Amino acid sequence: MQGIVLMRRAEQTKPTICRVKAEMDKTDASGILPNGVRLERVYDRSELIGLTTENVLTNLAFGVLLIFAVQWLFLGSLRSAIVVAATIPFVLFSRSRSWFCLGSRRTCSRLARPHRRGDRHSR
Repeated sequence: MQGIVLMRRAEQTKPTICRVKAEMDKTDASGILPNGVRLERVYDRSELIGLTTENVLTNLAFGVLLIFAVQWLFLGSLRSAIVVAATIPFVLFSRSRSWFCLGSRRTCSRLARPHRRGDRHSR
């Protein structure tokens, strides 16, 4: 027998996964299930989420350093290079925060692809 756990819309993934794991462990330890039957995780997204978050932060740091170096090299001004490099994380954070506050479900991958006619996410 298999079961699927669905996450509610707009819920945070990591806390939901932790709560599901805790419930599964509690159910296994409670003795509710027949002898020899136990709950098993088949697909766990927590590792994928950790790797994706690490990848995004690494790419962000690399991008900031690259833009800082190019800005400093071409303009020759350390101050302007620092200002530009410092604004990149701020802009990304504030933009994603505004999407969250407005209830938009857009992600970076959806924004990167070209919009097609009739695409329901092209608003």
